[in-house]
Amino acid sequence: MPNPTDNNSAEIELTSTEITFDEGEYVTDDGTRILPDGTLIFSNGARVIPTEQGGGQIVLPDGRRLELGERVVMEDGTIFEQV
Repeated sequence: MPNPTDNNSAEIELTSTEITFDEGEYVTDDGTRILPDGTLIFSNGARVIPTEQGGGQIVLPDGRRLELGERVVMEDGTIFEQV
């Protein structure tokens, strides 16, 4: 796999996912929870909270909110970047 920083691109693999409804929230087959207000809670504990501007605020498991342009790679390899 090429280094994504070489040409500012990356290979992305898209996969389908099954979503079930469980007591007021949706749960994907990878464990991501989707709350009624649109908040995403990932299995690694990170959250994406919808904003009024149509985007989302990334909140790490320790409660820290990412700053604009900040990027974090979680222990499980998930990459979050606040844009």
